[in-house]
Amino acid sequence: MKSFNQNKLFLTLGSLTAAELKRFQQYVDSPFFNHSKRLSQLLRVLIPFAPEYNQTRLTREFLFEQLFPGEDIKSQQLREQMSFLYRLLKGFLIHLELQSREYEQKLLLLTQLRKRQLGRSFATEANALAKGLDSSKIRDSDYHWTQYQLAYETSNLAAQQELRTYDASLAHAMQHLDTWYYIQKLRGSNEMMNRQHILQADEKIYGVEPILSALNLPDNPLTDIPAILIYKEIWFLMQEGKERNYTRLKELLSTYAESFHPSESRLIYKNAQNYCIRQINAGNTRFEHELFGLYQQQLSSGLILIGEQIAHTDFKNIVTVALRERQFDWVEAFLKRYRSKVSLLYRENVYNFCWASYLQATSQTQKAIRVLNTVEFSDAYYQLSAKHLLLRCYYEQKDWDALTFLLNSFQHFLARNKEISTKNRGNHLNFLKYFRKLLTIHERTAIMSPADSQLRLQKLSLALEQAKQTAHLGWLKEQTSQLLH
Repeated sequence: MKSFNQNKLFLTLGSLTAAELKRFQQYVDSPFFNHSKRLSQLLRVLIPFAPEYNQTRLTREFLFEQLFPGEDIKSQQLREQMSFLYRLLKGFLIHLELQSREYEQKLLLLTQLRKRQLGRSFATEANALAKGLDSSKIRDSDYHWTQYQLAYETSNLAAQQELRTYDASLAHAMQHLDTWYYIQKLRGSNEMMNRQHILQADEKIYGVEPILSALNLPDNPLTDIPAILIYKEIWFLMQEGKERNYTRLKELLSTYAESFHPSESRLIYKNAQNYCIRQINAGNTRFEHELFGLYQQQLSSGLILIGEQIAHTDFKNIVTVALRERQFDWVEAFLKRYRSKVSLLYRENVYNFCWASYLQATSQTQKAIRVLNTVEFSDAYYQLSAKHLLLRCYYEQKDWDALTFLLNSFQHFLARNKEISTKNRGNHLNFLKYFRKLLTIHERTAIMSPADSQLRLQKLSLALEQAKQTAHLGWLKEQTSQLLH
């Protein structure tokens, strides 16, 4: 028998919260949406099995008996009832989404009022919507899309009434449509370019140059739109990688911080962070302070939280950069305050790694080794990070035997783990290559002449300066520099 937990009705029901499930029951019980008492009965039978819907008792025989007592089992009848309930569930999800979109509800009302030729009511509702938009500080793409639809509906009403007076609403509609398109095109193109940087995706990007050329025209009214200014700067930042673009992006973020919803502000900050990370990976360690500052701004404003949760990647990155800035007391307070806000799926992995990182950074190396050797990391990338951290601990203790064993196991881990991307694997293999050279020089310092040792270190330092696609490059440069001096 096919497992019910693979059925699209039960999978979708399982995604509902307890409150949503209660509202769905009210939705199904309403004669406005549903006239079938049998569907209400089916839902009542299913609710006790929430949220998994995979208990042993939930069989086709059981469900058919509840809906058609005393009748011979007919699978087609049961499938039809489940299909009808799923159709209601899809309608309920649409209803839920529409309830969260206040502007769209008002625009749909305007469409109905226009179609019914209720011009006075249309004007009242349109003015109320326009005032609501003007009073909002948000100036993102959704704002301009709503303005476009409002102006377009107003233009349609004027055309419908066949008034022989000039109506500017169509011109306003086209201006907001252009604004919306420019924002969406720049934002989407930036995201595609970001994928190219991270995933080495070979995605062609077309149509940005005409937009940039149009924005350079002296009479273009869209030039000073906050979202366009920011996404244009991000485009140049990723195209050219100039620090002046990064500085300009920070200035724009500060100036127009209230022009975006939190979710969009987070994405904009992410672009600034990614630039800092690329600079750090290239050995420009002064950007660690910049990155820490960006995270502090988001923490103080609450932007870093999605609902009440913090992404495990942000949690890890914040701790990592704060430790590099030697903000030890700050990190300890951060770990205590935000640990419970990480998703349960990643909470133990990220906390244990960050705690071990804190112990290593505060010269409690033996405790850090104990954490790393006793905790089992379930995520491949946390395993990777933990091996790097353990390697540093052994290096600090000059435990060459343990390091030799770890290097071999690290190499095998990279070779056999299929969860690690090709790019990441290459970055870490390059790290191991350079680290082995550093380790060889370190181990043989006692038997090499000072001149020979310095010559080898100079060659390694030069190789690191020219190195690309290498994990933890800054740390390698730092350790080499310490031995050179």
